[in-house]
Amino acid sequence: MKKYIISIILMIMLAIFIYVMYQYFFKRNVDKALQKEEVYKLPDLNDLVSFYLFLCAIVFFALLMKDTAKSFDDKGSHCVQDNVSVSYIDANYEFCINSYNNIVFKNQESAMNNILKQNETLIAELLEKRNIKESKSHDALYFSLQQYQSSESETALYHLLDIYRNYYLTEEKGGQNS
Repeated sequence: MKKYIISIILMIMLAIFIYVMYQYFFKRNVDKALQKEEVYKLPDLNDLVSFYLFLCAIVFFALLMKDTAKSFDDKGSHCVQDNVSVSYIDANYEFCINSYNNIVFKNQESAMNNILKQNETLIAELLEKRNIKESKSHDALYFSLQQYQSSESETALYHLLDIYRNYYLTEEKGGQNS
């Protein structure tokens, strides 16, 4: 809130400065015109005000969008209930429930690194066996496992990837439960 108040005060100060400068140049042009000298070309005051209001609106909405994105990120990663256990998954990972009531990892990136390290051979087999092209988002592997899991380790990997995706799907949906 403090950021918005400061921004509004700065915008008002800049508007006053622009108006005072416009008055100065307008009076100077009037004096020069009366002396039949060359005058500065000034934009119409209505055009100047419209442009300034448009510029202020852009700055204000940019601040709002930045805060909104940060708000969704904070809510998605904020744990409201700790020490959650998930069936099919061993206790190597720390889970919690976020404010959108989704089960997520307490630390997303380290959890994904652990998943990739611990299931490296299984992932390589799945990529080869199911003819999956590697992707950084791991979506292809997730959707392949969603259709069919032939072993307990594949089921566990599917659930781990599902929990990993819960965090990001929450952000994309703007806070709706997934």
